[in-house]
Amino acid sequence: MKNVFILLFGFFPILSSVSQDFGSPVLINDNDYVEHSMDCSDLDGDDDIDLLSVQMGAYSIRIYENEGFGGFLSYQIETEGFQVLMGYFLDVDKDNDADIILYGSFTDKEPMGFPLVYLLNDGAGSFDVPTELVEFEGGTFSMSLSDREVFIDIDLDGDKDFIGSNAFDATIYWQENQGDLIFGESQLIDDMLFQSSALVGGYDLDNDGDFDVVSSSSSELVWYENLGSGNFDEKVILRYGIEGISSFYVMDMDGDSDLDVIEQVNLTSHILWYANDGEGNFGYGQVVNDDGLDGHFILMDIDADDDLDVLIGIDSEDGIYWCENIGSGNFTNSELLIEGITILFDPLNSDLDGDGDVDLLSRNDMLEAIWFDADSELTLNEIDVEEILLYPNPMTESCTVHFKDNALRTVSIIDNLGRRRVHLKGVHEKEIEFFKRDLESGRYQILISQEDSSISCPLIIE
Repeated sequence: MKNVFILLFGFFPILSSVSQDFGSPVLINDNDYVEHSMDCSDLDGDDDIDLLSVQMGAYSIRIYENEGFGGFLSYQIETEGFQVLMGYFLDVDKDNDADIILYGSFTDKEPMGFPLVYLLNDGAGSFDVPTELVEFEGGTFSMSLSDREVFIDIDLDGDKDFIGSNAFDATIYWQENQGDLIFGESQLIDDMLFQSSALVGGYDLDNDGDFDVVSSSSSELVWYENLGSGNFDEKVILRYGIEGISSFYVMDMDGDSDLDVIEQVNLTSHILWYANDGEGNFGYGQVVNDDGLDGHFILMDIDADDDLDVLIGIDSEDGIYWCENIGSGNFTNSELLIEGITILFDPLNSDLDGDGDVDLLSRNDMLEAIWFDADSELTLNEIDVEEILLYPNPMTESCTVHFKDNALRTVSIIDNLGRRRVHLKGVHEKEIEFFKRDLESGRYQILISQEDSSISCPLIIE
């Protein structure tokens, strides 16, 4: 076998070339912190995409600072007694940087309630302590954080108001921003009677220059026209009679430059989209896929053809499936895109390596955050070069990793599902030997972490 001499570049996530649209999974964190939601933004002004991670029920959040090419440094921010359920980036104070919005509860506050809090960004990625933004005393509320169109300018006075729903009194309402992040009393949009809470969002559905409201509750999908000054017309029903609250997006699905609505009812295979004629008149629900596969869906332009495709994480099939938008909102039946992964996070901007395409954020079955590059043919930047000898590669019975010094480091072997198969923590030997008896034939990554940097290289086992 021929020995392979590899120059590894600091923070470079993956060096192998694959035939599929997505490369092998790249590890973001280990499983000591379970991501339930993640979001993307440039939080420190260095022109790459950083990550916000939320573990449901934790009293802290985690930031992954992008060091280039999708390699990350992580740190935690304590939330001062605030138990976090969801979170995302939003420029709250209009100073052109990414602040943080969190939804959860102050467990020592009576009545407990479920407020929104914000953490202001100083522009360099340092955040203030949590400050309450919108309070919900005596009840709970529900909203779709994947769209984050709940902070919008309802009354067109130049600042962002808030729309939400309250499960306690079954209402949809909005609150006026009175300036300096102070919100007024709730103003009723609709009473949902005996229905449960709703997911809501604000969008200009009729192209009249103001934001209308879309709501999905336990039995219906509706929208309310904004008549001006925060007054709303009666609801217009898009779908009624299917039990179970749905997730929805409001996006241009057919390329005609107006906003359509696409929804999934109660995590079933019923994914429907409703075509908008541009004036808020919608057609009947059109089926995206009819193969009976159930699972959570997101929208992404996976094939870079300027329309939105549907990705579905399907537990029963243990994979991510793709329904291609072939134009005018017509979709192919689902086909397997990535095997062994079913969780998809849904940030607005997920170009993690800065190569101009969207990447996928996910979590593997070991509860580790991972990402997939949409194009594995990356360009190397010559930064922090470290010489490492890996031989033989491909490996038959064993292989050796040789380092130039005795620095303390962690070495792992990650399989093509993002699972950590070998994990050596706190080693300082110049040579580490791995044996095939511990692994099956296939393609792997060797991940090496040292102090605040991490690098990886491909390993093939025959």
